[in-house]
Amino acid sequence: MHYAVSSGASVTLPPLMEAKDVSHAYGSANLFAKGHRNFVLENISIAVTERQTLGVVGESGSGKSTLSRLLLGLETPTSGRVLRYGDPMPAPGSQAWKAMRQKMQMVFQNPYASLDRRMNILDQVAEPLCIHALATPKEAREQARAYLARVSFPPHLMGYRPDKLSGGQLQRVVIARALVTQPEFVVCDEPVASLDVSVQAQVLELLESLKAELGLTMVFVSHDLNVVSYVCDSIAVMHRGRIVEYGPAKQVFAAPLHPYTQLLLESAPGSGVPVMENKEDVTVSMGTGCRFQARCRYKQPACSGNIPPALRPFPQKRAVACFNPLSEL
Repeated sequence: MHYAVSSGASVTLPPLMEAKDVSHAYGSANLFAKGHRNFVLENISIAVTERQTLGVVGESGSGKSTLSRLLLGLETPTSGRVLRYGDPMPAPGSQAWKAMRQKMQMVFQNPYASLDRRMNILDQVAEPLCIHALATPKEAREQARAYLARVSFPPHLMGYRPDKLSGGQLQRVVIARALVTQPEFVVCDEPVASLDVSVQAQVLELLESLKAELGLTMVFVSHDLNVVSYVCDSIAVMHRGRIVEYGPAKQVFAAPLHPYTQLLLESAPGSGVPVMENKEDVTVSMGTGCRFQARCRYKQPACSGNIPPALRPFPQKRAVACFNPLSEL
């Protein structure tokens, strides 16, 4: 993104959110539990451009949700850095971190689980404004009504509790709740995975219109490339803790470079292409060769070596982590 200054020159602004060489592990790091440490992300570098939507795609267990939590500052990476406008993220729990949380929100996959079943809808949408001391209780309820109206939530249901509403209605509630503090950055973690196809389309159209209206920057997490291609400007494909392909959404969707991306597209409903044989992944420890080799139609000796394929750039702002040349893919 470029910003024109008064001298007539221009400067390149940093991305809104950026991960640099991020790795993340769960489990103890002490000497006696060394073998139990589980790395779920390895050497992730990704940038989220302001007012754009980055899609993060991959199967369950690929590290998508962990990356989302790191970008939101909910967790601190084991190694590497997460930056916001080029500055390091504040320490969790600090005053700077609490102030930042107002500007960063999340829409969860299961709306019912993310809402309090004891509170009515209006009070739940108003609650973040009270938590961040952005409004009085009366003002918060007025703003909550406005945002529920913005997501086309029926006014007569605002006094209901979550267990009286449908999945599509609840998804609108959690979107309104995420946006009521006027965030600049929103992560949507599988927001339509549990919805019927017709309701999915309504929610996706809603997110697109709100993005344009409010100037949102978003990360959209999903296992479904078809869904992501509809709402995202760029796509990062993750496999077992690594990014294996990155590029503009339309190009990745039309001509995938990595065999794993091809598999995801072939597995999508309505693709009309026979699904590639789904062999189980071999157990690959950190630092070994390609983790997709057991399911890859292009496997070659280099894939089983000690060095994993690096994410290398290709024309038109694309990148792929594969030992095979582009012509063979």
